Amino acid sequence: YVEGDTYSFTATSNYNTITDQELTITPTSTNDIIFLSGNVAGSMGAEASMGQGLGLAYSTDSWTGYTSVEAQGRNRFHHTSGNDYFTHSIIATVTGLTADTAHDFRIYGMTYTAETNAFNSESSASTAGGEHMFVAIHYKYEG
Repeated sequence: YVEGDTYSFTATSNYNTITDQELTITPTSTNDIIFLSGNVAGSMGAEASMGQGLGLAYSTDSWTGYTSVEAQGRNRFHHTSGNDYFTHSIIATVTGLTADTAHDFRIYGMTYTAETNAFNSESSASTAGGEHMFVAIHYKYEG
C-alpha cells in the first residue's frame, strides 16, 4: 500500500498508528515465509531530545490486538536540535503464522518526546504518496 496522510504525535509511545491501510495475507502453511519491506518519511521540529522509529505488526482481529514482528525503538532516529526531515526503512521476514487465517500487516510509528513527531510528512518536491510505502511478498511452502 501507499499512505499519503500525515500523522503527528506529541507523546512518547511504543505504538502509534500511522496509516489506515494494511496488507492482508493468508498463509497456506506455517512454513510460508512473508517478506516485508517499507519506508516512511518523518520529520521533527526544533525541540531538543526527540526520537522516532518504526515497527511492523500484524493482526488477525481487526487491530483489537496485534503482534509486533520488528521494532526499531523510539530512538532509531534521535534528534537534538533544529528541524529534521528523513526517511526510515524497515525490513523483516515472518514465518510460523497460522495457516488459513487472514493476517493484516502494517507499519507503525514509535516516538520519544512530548513535542511534535510527524510521519508520512511530505518533503520538498516529493512524489505524491511516496512518503509511506509498504510491500509484502508471500513465499508459499511447497513441501
